[in-house]
Parts: sequence; C-alpha cells; structure tokens
Amino acid sequence: MRTPTIRIVDFSGGTDLHHSLEATRNLILAIAALWEESDDAVYAPAEPLAHVEKVSSAAPDVLTAALHAEALVLHLASHMNGRGNDSPALFGRDHEVAVATVAEWLADQERGIYAACLYVDGCNGGMRKFIRAMRDCLEVPVTYIGSRRMVTEPECTLFAANFYGALLQRKGKGEDPLDRTRAAAERAQKAYTAATGSQCPFRVETVEPSKAALAAFADD
Repeated sequence: MRTPTIRIVDFSGGTDLHHSLEATRNLILAIAALWEESDDAVYAPAEPLAHVEKVSSAAPDVLTAALHAEALVLHLASHMNGRGNDSPALFGRDHEVAVATVAEWLADQERGIYAACLYVDGCNGGMRKFIRAMRDCLEVPVTYIGSRRMVTEPECTLFAANFYGALLQRKGKGEDPLDRTRAAAERAQKAYTAATGSQCPFRVETVEPSKAALAAFADD
C-alpha cells in the first residue's frame, strides 16, 4: 500500500500562524515515524506512516497544483473571512483571496481538490457559508474539518495533535480514506473536550462537491 501524503498549504505565503503550523508539521513527522531493527543498529528509520509536505505560496499556479495533488489530508492554513456579511476568503498579512476566486483557478485547470480530508485550519472555516463556497473547489467528497467560530493558535494546535494522533495508527491503514479520516476527526473532537472541558470548536462532516464543481471537474 502506498504511503499516504499529508499536505500543509499555507495559503498566505507567510502567515503569522507559523508557530502553530511548524508545531503541527513536527507533530505529524513524529507520530508518523516508524523504527525497525537492522543489522547495523538496534533501530533504523523505516517507511513512515505518512509523508508530510508543506507548501507556502501566494502564487495561483503553485496553490492550484498543491490543492489538486492527491493527498490523504489537505491541511489548508490561513486567516479566514466567513462571518456576517463577509465573503468567504483566505488572507494573509497583505492580501486576500476569495474562495470563489480559488474555485475559478481550479476550474480553469479542470482540477479540483482531490483529498480524502480537507482540514480548514483557521477562524470560521466551518461556517455554513464558508463550506458552501468550498464545495465549488471539490473534485471528490471529503471529510471536512473547520471551525465554527474564531479560534486561537493554542486551540488549533491542540485539535491538530488530537486529530493526527488518532489518524496515524497502523490499524487504520486498510480502511476507506474517507471513513478513516472522519473517524479520526470525531475522536479528536472527543479528546479535545476531555482535555479542555469545553466544546470542540471544530466541525466534522462529509461534504460533497457542488453542482458547479461536478460540471467543472467532470471527466471528458
């Protein structure tokens, strides 16, 4: 079985969430690492449970390629608009990109988000209007993870630790990726509540591509 990929995409090209993102990347690497006996040493590195990629860019072509490339988890990190009258958007320190614009980039290339899990890591990514906008970017159904409110770096980091700790287990390697990622996310919700004594801010559900996405990314 091919080793799955977890891809962290820093959509801003240099967000000030770097502490949380670096902690998440190192956490995944540590949990995914495997060791085995060898002739030369007591332990030696083995093929990890997942490969980790990190893409940080504001270039549309780079982002489009990163969003479409196959992955077990596409971890999308950015500050986000999506409450009240705000149009769903991703933004960094000095620029903003509407989710509708991202959908246009993908439609132009006839390449949608192709991952078992879309983990939208930032404020308000789990709001209904944000999810509706993201559906235009999907090529396949996904386990969708997103926050229903404003969240802090510590909250994001804690949920990520719970999620990847639950996901990267040997016993889950043979499961359907959609079921596997959703089960891990739901366990992470429970672990978050147990650790903090408060409701987990991250929503977990299966989200389907919109009709517009199905038309844009249909096979010829």
